[in-house]
Amino acid sequence: FQTSVVPREAVEYYGQDFSRNPVGTGPFILDTWVPKQSLTANKNPNYHPVYYPERGEWSSADKRNRLHRAAGKQVPFVDRVEFTMFVEDQPMWLEFSKGKLGYTQVPEDYFTDAFDLASKQLKEEWLRKGIRAHSNLLLDFTFRGFNMEDELLGGYTPEKRALRRAISYAIDLDEINKTFYNGRRIVYDGPIPPGLEGHPENHRADAAARGPNLSKAKQLLAEAGYPNGEGLPAIRFYTSQNTLNNAVSEMVKRQLAQVNIKFEPVFLDFSTLIENINKKKAPMFGFAWSSDYPDAENNLALFYGPNEAPGSNHYNYKRPEFDAMYEQVLTMNPSEERTAIYEQMRDMVLEDCAYVGGMARERFYLMNPWLLNCKPTERYYGWFKFLDVDDEARN
Repeated sequence: FQTSVVPREAVEYYGQDFSRNPVGTGPFILDTWVPKQSLTANKNPNYHPVYYPERGEWSSADKRNRLHRAAGKQVPFVDRVEFTMFVEDQPMWLEFSKGKLGYTQVPEDYFTDAFDLASKQLKEEWLRKGIRAHSNLLLDFTFRGFNMEDELLGGYTPEKRALRRAISYAIDLDEINKTFYNGRRIVYDGPIPPGLEGHPENHRADAAARGPNLSKAKQLLAEAGYPNGEGLPAIRFYTSQNTLNNAVSEMVKRQLAQVNIKFEPVFLDFSTLIENINKKKAPMFGFAWSSDYPDAENNLALFYGPNEAPGSNHYNYKRPEFDAMYEQVLTMNPSEERTAIYEQMRDMVLEDCAYVGGMARERFYLMNPWLLNCKPTERYYGWFKFLDVDDEARN
């Protein structure tokens, strides 16, 4: 979530090839690049003075991982960085296990090799090797959205709202998380992801129709005019075609059947899915959003009326009160007042039930003992300059 200064003359000279001939102001200079295989970069001798962070207090985890030892020293520490790209997870996992890679993300298929599933703690055999673990919550918002202009599922009357909330109460996101993601995702009442102002405490908001609550779903179905699901047409759900989505959709179909809601998944390639969403043809759809920057405004923009499809407001959600609050926060600095408005906007969308969700991924990393000062973050991509190598431990 940052920009970098680049020379205009270099951009004009290289044009579309600038990405392969980058000229910038960073700590490293590109040396070699073999697409999909490797990238190497050397220390920039002209890098402006930057120093390793200093803190008044370091957490016990930071101290245990020796992150405090370089405080105040000028960076970068290493003369060269080498990146290896892997198409498949298995060779990457093997290379890390042999100590040849400094760090790796933990693929989902290998999570239980390294971590206890219940506690998410690194297993003893890895700890004995001196391997360290770190995790980050991503600024994710994965959801199943409703087209608010759809004849069946859209609208703002009490009956239309009741139908959407009935669907939401019948869906068990925790079951989906445990079955398909090893419980590694955070289920929360969106749309503001964990870690941002306006995210609900303990991931729950009173305004949300969080399932499973089958009795509530049945009650709302009756209020919507479909007692016991009678007379309700099948819910057509547009989503990307892949093995995982097929399996998840089958689970959702089973969950909704418990309250006599018929669910018909429509599997499409991604470009066709986008086309249908942009043309407002998808009554209900599966999608995801990763925040462009760490501020709730970015996610709330997804419900701003003027951003309707083909813009980022795929729900075609339109509430004048919401739009007025969104325009108000655009000129506000971070404050308790702004956070309170974020929470009002969040709850308005939750009460209208413009979507079912959401979920956020938690990304896990492992570091070999010879790699120092490694604490990956998803919010800032310049952390490589802090890395160092313990040559004795590596050899």
